[in-house]
Amino acid sequence: MTRLFPALASAALIALATALPAPAAQLGDDGLHKAPWMHDTFKDLREDLAEANAAGQRLLILIEQRGCIYCTKMHEEVYPQPEIEKMLSEDFFVIQINMFGDVEVTDLDGTVLPEKDMVRHWGMLFTPTMIFLPEELKEMPAPQAAVAIMPGAFEKDGARVVLGGKPHALGGLFYEPTIVTDLDDDAEMAQTEIFGPVFPIYRFATEDEVIERANATEYGLVAYAYTRDLGRGFRLSRALEAGMVILNSGSVGTASVPFGGIKQSGYGREGSYYGIEEYVDVKYVLMSGLGR
Repeated sequence: MTRLFPALASAALIALATALPAPAAQLGDDGLHKAPWMHDTFKDLREDLAEANAAGQRLLILIEQRGCIYCTKMHEEVYPQPEIEKMLSEDFFVIQINMFGDVEVTDLDGTVLPEKDMVRHWGMLFTPTMIFLPEELKEMPAPQAAVAIMPGAFEKDGARVVLGGKPHALGGLFYEPTIVTDLDDDAEMAQTEIFGPVFPIYRFATEDEVIERANATEYGLVAYAYTRDLGRGFRLSRALEAGMVILNSGSVGTASVPFGGIKQSGYGREGSYYGIEEYVDVKYVLMSGLGR
C-alpha cells in the first residue's frame, strides 16, 4: 500500500474531491455522521496509534458535533468522493470525537477527559477539525504532536493552508498564524468572525467587485484597506459596510475611538464620547414658578 504522509494529506484530500460521490454517511444515535472508514475504539489514542501503525496507516482524529452544517456538507459532498473515500479507508485510521460528547478520551500524554473537555483542553474551536498524527508516539497533547491540523470545512475544489493551521507550541488557546488561499466566498471562513490569527486570501479584479464581495456577509465589525489613492480611500470608507474602516494600518486605534460594528457584529459603541453615552441617562428638567 502506498501511504500518504499527513503533512500532504490536507492538500491531497482537497485536490482529489472531483469524481462521482459514493453514498453519504448515516447519522448515529449521537447525531453524528457514521462512515464505514471510521473506527469504533475505546478512544485511547496511544492504543489507536499503535493499531494504526500495525495496519500501515496514519492516525486521524476527526472532531465533529451534532447539527454542524459544515460536517454535513463534508459527509455529503466531499468525503463520499471515490478517491477521498478510498484514501480515508486505506491510508488513515480515523477516530471520531464528539465536540460535546461524554465518552472518555485518553490523550497521548495519558490525560483522561470526557470528549467535550478534551476538545476544550486541546483548544479546538471549529467543526469539523481533522488532526493528523505522526507514526511515533509523542507524550504530549494530540494537537501539539500533530503534523497537520485542518480546522473547518473545505470545498470540493477547495481551500489550501499555506502557513500554520494548528495550535501554537505555547499550548492553551494559542494558535499559529495561519494563511489560507483558494477559498470560495461562501466558505465558512468567509462567512464568520474568526477572532483568531487566521488570514484568508482572495483574488479580485476591480474595486467594485471587492466592495461587493466584502459586504456579502452578515458581519461588519472592521474593514481594512491599503491604497495610495486618496480618492479610492474615501470611496472604500463610504462603501464598505463596517463599523470601522482602517486605511493603511493594522491598528484599530485608541480609547478615544468609537469601537463597534454593524449588522451581526454588535450594536452600540465602546470608547470615545459615543461609548460614554451608553452609561448615562438623559434627564429632562423643566422648572417654572421660580419667582413665587
